[in-house]
Amino acid sequence: MRRYGSVYVVTNQRTGDQYVGQTRRDVAKRWAAHWSVAKSTVAQKYRFQNALMAYGPEAFLIEEVFHAFDADGLNQAEISLIAELKPAYNLTSGGQGERVAKESEAVRAAKSNAAKKRWLDSAWREKMVDKLWHDPDVKSRRIAKLKEISATHEVRSRLSSISKNRTTTRESAEKIARSKWKPLYCPELQTTFLCGKYAAEQLGVLPSSICNAMKRQGKLSNGYSLFKVA
Repeated sequence: MRRYGSVYVVTNQRTGDQYVGQTRRDVAKRWAAHWSVAKSTVAQKYRFQNALMAYGPEAFLIEEVFHAFDADGLNQAEISLIAELKPAYNLTSGGQGERVAKESEAVRAAKSNAAKKRWLDSAWREKMVDKLWHDPDVKSRRIAKLKEISATHEVRSRLSSISKNRTTTRESAEKIARSKWKPLYCPELQTTFLCGKYAAEQLGVLPSSICNAMKRQGKLSNGYSLFKVA
């Protein structure tokens, strides 16, 4: 039967800490790949890669301990070995599990302080704020997230409750109406139109003619005048 993959154990001979992994490739090539990630300046590093860089290649021993002939056998072997050895460098229980790095309080505090320090830099802060509001990619993601949040039952219920309990003064209502409708008064007809659209319909002109008229002291080509209602 043909080999499907292997499970290997890497041991730090100075500390005794271990790492258990699986590979479909030759173990030597997988070992080289670990070092490639550890030495990379852009790849995300985890506990194992950091240890490789800290102790150097001569401190580690890699051993191929199991051959599997299918995917299930390979995953189960890795899971069983991790459960047995409890290796310090592994972040998952094996079997292609999702890697979840656990940060210490000290690491989280250091990241928080670094973020606060960056925010104190006015040039950096201005750049970030500009990106948040003007980058189309960032803006679309923020809008999508807000829509997702506002679509939940809990948020909709809370907004509905706030809306029902809100009291609007007459002054506030008039201000909202003015900003929404922007009424226009026609002295020839002694009529007030709620907005330019309605004025255009009643006076038989295009909406663009209303806009142009307001720039020309309210005079329309058909003889009517319009004035903004304060």
